[in-house]
Amino acid sequence: MLYNPPLGGAANDPYIDGNPLTGVEGSDVPAAAIEYPQREIEAILAAAAGLVPTNADLTQTLQALKQITGCGNVTSLAATGALVASQAGVILIDATAGNVILTLPAANTQLGLRYDFIRTDATGNSVTVQRAGADNIDTGTSFGLSGQGASAGISATSATRWRTRSAVAAAQTILNGYIDGLTLSTSAASNVFGVAAGIAADHTNADYLTLAAAVTKTTGAWTAGSGNGALDTGAITNNAWYAFFIVKNPTTKATDIAISKEVAGTTPAPAMGGGSALNIAGFSEYRYIGSLMLDSGGHWVQIVQNGDEFTLVNQWASSDFSGTPTTANRTLTTMNLPLGVIVLGKFNVSTSNLQSVGVGSSYFLSDPAIADAAPVNGSTPLASIEVGISATTGGAPQVSVGMQSTCRTNTSAQIGIRGSIAQGLVVQSYGWVDTRGR
Repeated sequence: MLYNPPLGGAANDPYIDGNPLTGVEGSDVPAAAIEYPQREIEAILAAAAGLVPTNADLTQTLQALKQITGCGNVTSLAATGALVASQAGVILIDATAGNVILTLPAANTQLGLRYDFIRTDATGNSVTVQRAGADNIDTGTSFGLSGQGASAGISATSATRWRTRSAVAAAQTILNGYIDGLTLSTSAASNVFGVAAGIAADHTNADYLTLAAAVTKTTGAWTAGSGNGALDTGAITNNAWYAFFIVKNPTTKATDIAISKEVAGTTPAPAMGGGSALNIAGFSEYRYIGSLMLDSGGHWVQIVQNGDEFTLVNQWASSDFSGTPTTANRTLTTMNLPLGVIVLGKFNVSTSNLQSVGVGSSYFLSDPAIADAAPVNGSTPLASIEVGISATTGGAPQVSVGMQSTCRTNTSAQIGIRGSIAQGLVVQSYGWVDTRGR
């Protein structure tokens, strides 16, 4: 806007006040000197989205300049919500209380609208900035801020697009093998399972995977979102063990749950390659969180999980082992326990001694990773189970013993079983302890 001098004055002449006592005549003010500044101010307000000129607020020009330039505004946020144009400037985000998702205003709200995001907390909760409607952020739909001090700047560059100006991720310390929550739950006669909210380091200990809220999934083909299928690839198989995973798309920061059929001796991993839905959706990060069995009716076996400990709600219909153990060496016996992972099996064990007085029977349940040894009563190696008879009141001596025992498996769900004499033994698993990827 040009300077408008007093009426009759030369360019750049100043305005002067009149003084009747001295005979000084004041400057005559041209209409342009009053009108044009108001027009300029209104143009500034019009460039700032959401500001309607009013005489009731004499700070509107300052508000508009802050919004247009992104300078002078500092907003602190600690919860999920939608951003507005008047918050343009620096956004300080604190995710201490939980995951934070911020939704940008529509890009066409105001071209040039800009935000500078800075994360202030050091928790493992996620911070996501996402688009509104069908807008794009660069070539995606959202971005995340991982770790304290992570920052990113963003500007609306067209009616449907935001562009990031910078993205600096602060160094994030990943605790190797960390997992908290993410426990599994099942119901009677159902192919639906639940996973509790939680967080875990991914299988390479390079990133945290956070499930912000509990979800349910089915045995159908994997589809993102709670209530949808979880199977990574192929068709579901009854009477089979399945590994459960939290999975993450590192680009969008979205997390979900997937399951994959377990194979003896093979470390569980979801099918991320090929034409699987997981691969197409970009969920390339994962972490194993547990195992469950699907019964003959296509229903999940009911369990109660407490941390790393899984216990069957109902006992198996048949025993894992029922017979006479070998005595010359142990026999590696497959138990009804998860495959591909090493777990600490929990077993109900029973046996009867029909030998003569003074003749006992011993049994040794052994980890396949340790040396085989004959069970011996009262000396090293101590037997897992011992049965002895010191006296009888008549008839054939007989003692029946039932107890609980634990033993570590190999990745084929096997344990070693060996007896001191040829005597019947029954072993039935009722649960397991799984370190879940640690």
